[in-house]
Amino acid sequence: EIGPRPAGSPAMERAKDWALARLTAMGFENVHAEPFDIWAWFKGTETAEVTDPFPQPLVITGLGGSVATPPPGVQGEIALFKTWEALLAAKPGSLTGKIAVLTERMGPLGEPTGYGTANKWRRKGASEAARRGAIGFLIRSLATNDVRDPHSGALNYDDDARKIPAAALSGPDADQLERMTARNVPIHVKFILIPTY
Repeated sequence: EIGPRPAGSPAMERAKDWALARLTAMGFENVHAEPFDIWAWFKGTETAEVTDPFPQPLVITGLGGSVATPPPGVQGEIALFKTWEALLAAKPGSLTGKIAVLTERMGPLGEPTGYGTANKWRRKGASEAARRGAIGFLIRSLATNDVRDPHSGALNYDDDARKIPAAALSGPDADQLERMTARNVPIHVKFILIPTY
């Protein structure tokens, strides 16, 4: 009846009203809602594409809490990392002006690269890329399937790193970028994220 109810959305208000009415109808006493302040982040424009040398669209979704790109987006050569350890091994300044792309696959629950580990990549990836000079960060969607519908999740910016825009990239598109970079030519990507706060 309500649908998705992100924090601060009109649907969240409808969900509150539904819960109040339902609990009251069930006979509970002292049913009420307490006011509270909330910070909300909403997805907006989200587009991505390979611009050169093999132009084609990419499917992304912004990581929750990501800063926006400038209106024209961010564009640059990608630096692709197949593992989290490879990204961490990149030297400071080595990604200056580039878009860092992490394509490591999340493993099944309980595996060494399961959700608990992979969630760290998503939460910390943008800050680690920024420390090395990156202007943007894309991460393979944390999923064990290969659908072209990326899962968002959220990130946390470290206080000692510049905030750069960050998005989840669909699994098939992460695979495609790996194939492109294997051809040993510079791959350029542009992406736009315009969330609202």
